Amino acid sequence: MKGILQKKRRLIYSGANKFGDFKKLHQIVMMLWYGVEEVQSAYQRRFIIEHHNNEAFDCHISNLSFASNDLNLTKAHSFDKNQPKLLQQAGVNFYKDFGTQQYQITIAFTKDYFLSIDGKLVLVDSIHLLYEDNFRIVYTDANRIVDELLENEQINFRLLSYKTYSFKEGNIYIPKNNERVEGNQFMTDENGNSVLVVGKDAGFIFNSTPPDKDLYKKGE
Repeated sequence: MKGILQKKRRLIYSGANKFGDFKKLHQIVMMLWYGVEEVQSAYQRRFIIEHHNNEAFDCHISNLSFASNDLNLTKAHSFDKNQPKLLQQAGVNFYKDFGTQQYQITIAFTKDYFLSIDGKLVLVDSIHLLYEDNFRIVYTDANRIVDELLENEQINFRLLSYKTYSFKEGNIYIPKNNERVEGNQFMTDENGNSVLVVGKDAGFIFNSTPPDKDLYKKGE
């Protein structure tokens, strides 16, 4: 309890004996999905089980990867520290799909960002980048994206190693008849759909967006 109150990083443990030496929840999850031998082999090679978003309680299989200890330490001093600083602009995360063994880096934008497509600027709500099964490359690109957005507020996609991508176009709500939009408001668009309109004073941020499941299929 003391550690939780001090906001120290804590792990979830199991008291069950059926899992042998594997007592931590993330170990059990990886063992159930990849098998005991794969987990044992990873530890023999001095690999660890990495939580992509650095949340120790998030043991979804899409948030876990085998990674070398040196890469884990590098991530701890770079991506894990800088990603939270970026949240006022964008939420950058990455996920792994067990079925296809591919990764996605997802970017959810809070500030207004634009993609240049065929000479036209398109406002984007989110971007999804698809990758092969290579944790080091995915982490390196995710870290580069965070650094570039923090330093330059733009991304040079030519420097990234993704296979393909998808994006969701953003929408701008234009107030009518001196209408004031304050905070977060739910409104109805011209098609009768309920939409969330975020006022500039709302202090609203997107810390993540889920992967595009259809994109995984395109990469198979």
